[in-house]
Amino acid sequence: MSQPDNLQYASRPEIAAHQLAGLRELVSFLQHESSNTFYQQKLAGIEASRLMDLTELPFTTKSELVAEHRDYPPYGRNLSYPLAHYSRLH
Repeated sequence: MSQPDNLQYASRPEIAAHQLAGLRELVSFLQHESSNTFYQQKLAGIEASRLMDLTELPFTTKSELVAEHRDYPPYGRNLSYPLAHYSRLH
């Protein structure tokens, strides 16, 4: 989601609406559109309807990512796009 130029001068409700739209877009993409089965499982049943719902989102820990790479080499199941779309992995 691109940031409109006037968001710098937006009111708090306008900023919150913009942030909520971005959160919904991201959660929806990860749940339904991406090939990222790691986050599809972590976000199953999560509905981002309010910014306060951020407290409901599960944390991702280093140990989860290490296990993911170990169990599903070489990259794990947390690639959101086909490998050809990536130029660097960190």
